Order: sequence, then structure tokens, then C-alpha cells
Amino acid sequence: MPEWRHSRLRIRALALAAALTGTLLGAPLAAAPAHAATLATGQQLAVPAYIYPSGTGATQWAQVASAGSKVGMAIANVYNGPSNGVDSNWATAIHNAHAAGVKVYGYVDTGYFGTTGRLTRLRDTSVPAWLAQVETDVNAWYQFYGTDIDGIFFDDATNVCGPTSTSTTYSSLYKQISDYVKQRHSGALTVDNPGVDVPQCYETSADVLLTFEGSYASYTSYAPSSWEAGYDPHKFMNLIYATGSTQMADAITRSKNNGVGYVYVTDGVLSNPWNALPSYWSSELTSLAVTSTGTPATPAKPTAAAVTGTTVDVSWTSASWPAVVGYDVYRNGVQVGEVTNYTPSATDYTVDGLSPSTSYSFTVKARDYAGDVSAASTALTVSTSAAGATAPTTPTGLTASNLQANSVALTWGASTAGSKPLAFYNVYQNGTWILSLPSTQTSARFDGLTPGTAYTYTVLAQDTSGHSSALSSGITVTAPVPASDISAAASTLTSTTATYTATYNLEYNSHIVCIDSDNVGTTGYELTFSTGNVGCDYMIEDDSLYRYAGSGTDWSWTPLADDPQETVSGYTYSWTLQASWLGTHATTEKVVFNGSGYSADAWGSVVTVTQQ
Repeated sequence: MPEWRHSRLRIRALALAAALTGTLLGAPLAAAPAHAATLATGQQLAVPAYIYPSGTGATQWAQVASAGSKVGMAIANVYNGPSNGVDSNWATAIHNAHAAGVKVYGYVDTGYFGTTGRLTRLRDTSVPAWLAQVETDVNAWYQFYGTDIDGIFFDDATNVCGPTSTSTTYSSLYKQISDYVKQRHSGALTVDNPGVDVPQCYETSADVLLTFEGSYASYTSYAPSSWEAGYDPHKFMNLIYATGSTQMADAITRSKNNGVGYVYVTDGVLSNPWNALPSYWSSELTSLAVTSTGTPATPAKPTAAAVTGTTVDVSWTSASWPAVVGYDVYRNGVQVGEVTNYTPSATDYTVDGLSPSTSYSFTVKARDYAGDVSAASTALTVSTSAAGATAPTTPTGLTASNLQANSVALTWGASTAGSKPLAFYNVYQNGTWILSLPSTQTSARFDGLTPGTAYTYTVLAQDTSGHSSALSSGITVTAPVPASDISAAASTLTSTTATYTATYNLEYNSHIVCIDSDNVGTTGYELTFSTGNVGCDYMIEDDSLYRYAGSGTDWSWTPLADDPQETVSGYTYSWTLQASWLGTHATTEKVVFNGSGYSADAWGSVVTVTQQ
């Protein structure tokens, strides 16, 4: 197969977030926090390392790993998520960074949970569909890269509390998926990226909130929301691109004054400012020199309240201001969360995801601006409450439908609550828990299947006390193997319009059409097939049109303002555009279709089309 390069990675589109609020930055200006002057001691870089780790990219990942504690986190993005299997280059880069002490977060796209009309890979906009895809991608990161993954970076996050002024539906969804990560992977931390400031309803939706993602020019007029003043700076992250070398120091200073603990500044520009380290990488590291302020005092032994079968509210005596700005909470010696706000009453943390009638040990460590951490408090031992006396009834009638090469839909009958209200349905694949769904949802459609592989599914219901029903009866399905990855490729060319159609039988992030409009295989981006060369003069990628601007196999494309009309029916994709958009074109052209991302890259057969 010919070599093909992905033309883009998903970059946070601020305009989409703005659609929810009607404003780009979405936050009132506020004075810098009173503690801003002390922040020089504790900032760390948060690197969106969307850099393929091969060749120069591998060298840059090694630079990230070698930066030590100055890099607080690196975000790995294989292809808008974990893709569909282990990539050995990514595995090496992620492992080396993690082993060097850099926390590596896996990128997961949340698609604003469909609130802006964004489609899942399975072409759905509903909240349940996005919830299933998000949890599937979380599972894949840990399945592929194991304990080298330290947490999850949730991109394309909403920035309003809910669909109405009194609702917290959206912020609660991010709390739900953050809890899902923590329950499945002890010690994991989470980041939400709305790219703009958020209301205080998001305070507990993730460990870290990315409250600015934009250019240096925009950052000069940015200030955080007033509710953020007084917080541990490591609650907040800012990403600043299009920043010149002479502007970098000012951007860092502004971020410190804004009370931001995680920052990254780059001279990279749109459409992808995160595909390489900045030219001033070494200088940026130097600007974040960490000065220890000494070890904070050890917190007193915590106490417990509101103990249930699945949660414990752990609290402790506050330390004095301003030395301590946050606390780390540990369960059985593993960090399970951070308390990142500092007020006298903000010294408690609700630990959830626990099992009924089980003993746990909790300790707390204090943290200062410099990131210095105290010794652990004396341990508190707590036994969770017993589960409700009566379990929910077992889900019945589990059925499978819409079985495809990469996906399946499951439906089951609702359970009846026992002693306590229903909380979740948990879906198991071959005995492994893969989805946790609200008790109002009795169906799920999800991907992650491998063609030709058999899967057995079961479902159980769980109530608010942690009491689970028995597993449902299982149902076994085998994902079909398509005869070809891309089929029914066709094109029609007239003097006024051009249409391109193909059926994609596997799941892909990007659906691409290569158009050899002059029918000369040595012009345009050159691809070699057994039937001869195809020179891509134009490329359609999903809903965008590009004209080739390089030579040979130099990957250089110019985006055009023309908007191809994309329609999707099932797994068949069609595009219609005006023939004039292809410039002066031959009456005979060659066309080839490509699927990229999630599934392995695939090519359809070369189609030769003559103008009608």
C-alpha cells in the first residue's frame, strides 16, 4: 500500500465551545489572585505531545522525558485517541516518559457530549452514544499501554453547567467519566479541556481544568474567573500557541499571575500547534525553575463521615495559609484524588468507587506552591457499610443487534430496585467490565470490536449501596469480516459537478478522497499502486477540501474555502462539489478512497472516471 500521512489531528475548536456560550473566552475578567506572586516556585509544563514518536518525534519525546519534574504531564494522542491497537513507537515513548517520572495522560475526545451536533465514530450525537465511546477509549488506553498511563485528558469538554441555567447535567457528565477512570484505575488523575473558563459547577468534574487554549494575542487579554482565586494553581492549565520567542517569557509571567500551575507555551501555529516542541524548549524549561520552600507540616489524622457502601467522606484539619495550597488523598497507599482549592472549610474529599463491607486505609499529604509534599498523616481505617439487604433484580432479555465489523448494539430489560435505588448498569465483555451506564439507560451501542472475533456479553445492575445483581445470561456474537475494507467506490464527473461515493466497511476517524484531477500520476501528491501512479491534486477529508501545494511526496496542502457536501447513509459516504473547484481539470481523472485512523489505513480500488 502507498504511504499516506494524516492531514490533521483534532485540535480544540474554540468556536465550537463558543457556540454553547456565545463568547470565545466565556469568562468575566477578574483581578489576579492575591497569591500570584508566590507562584514562581511551583509551575510545571503540561505538554500536549501530539508528536508521532519516530525519528525527530522520538527525539522530542525523549526531551520531554529528560525534563524531569519540570514537566508535570505529557498528553499522548495517537489519532484523536488511542486508535485501535498498540503502536510500538508510542509504547516506547509513553513508557520512557512514565519511567522518567512524567505523568502521561491519554487523549479522549468527548465531543461536547453531542451538544454541538458532533458525531461519534458510529455517527450518533446522543449523550449515551458519546458516553459509550468515551468509556471505550478510556479502556483502550489502559488495555494498550497499561500502567504507563497515569490519567486521561478529556478534550472537547462543555463549558456550561447544563442545558438550562439551573441544570448541572453537563458538568455532572464529566464528573461521571472522571469517576469511571478513577474506579477502574486506582491512582489515575483526570483533566477536562473546555479550552475556556468554566463556571464553578465544574469544580469537582476533574482534577485539572484547562481554562485557556489559544494564541498569545488572545492571552494578553485573558484573566481567570473570580471563583478561581485562592485555589491551588495545579487545579488549572493554560495552553498558549503562536507565541514568539520574545513573547514566551511574558506568557509565562501572565500565567503565573493568573494562578495557573500547569502551562505550555509554543511558537507552533494552527492548524496543529502541538505537533512539535517549541523552538525555545530549553529556555521555557529554564523559566520554570522550581525553588523548594521546605516540607509542609504533616496533616493531622483524618476523620470519616457519611460512610456508605461505596463512598467515604474523608476530612482533616486545615493547615495554615499560605504555605499549603492543596492536599493529596491516598487510599491504601495509592493516590486517589487531589483537593486543590484552599479555604478553611475545603479540607475534605469524597472517595467513591468502594466496595461494601470492606476495610480501607486513608492518609492525607499537604502540598505547597513549589510542589513540596508533606509526610503522610496517620492512617484512618474505615469499613464501608453493608450493601442494601436486597439486591436489584437481574437484567433479563439481553439481545444484540446492528452487529458490524467493529461495533455492536446491546439491549436488555430494566431491573427492579431492591433495598436501595438503582445507580448503574455495568456491561461486561468476555468477563471484563467495559461500560458503566446510568440506571435510566437499558441499551448501548459501542465499538472496539475486532472483525472475526467472538465476544460474550453480560450485564448487571448496581444500586446506590454497591449491591449488585447477578450477571444476566450471556449472549455471544462474532464480529463479521468484510469482504473488503472499502467497497463500491464510484465517481461521476460532469462539466458542473463532481460526486464521489464509497462504502467504508470498517470504522475510521477520517474518510478521504484523493482526486487526480489532471490524470497525471507524477503531479500532485504521488501514490503508487499496482495499477500505476496516482497524483493527488486535490483531497477531500471528511467535510474539507484541500489543494496540493508540495512536490512529489512532500506533505503540503492548502485548505480551500469551498465546502464539499458530505452525506452519510449507513456506512456509505458521498461527496458532491462543483467541478470548477478542481480548477482546470482533465475530462478523465482518477480517484481513490482512503480510510485513516482507528482501523488500519485502507485503500479502495482506483476509479477512472470520464466526464459525461
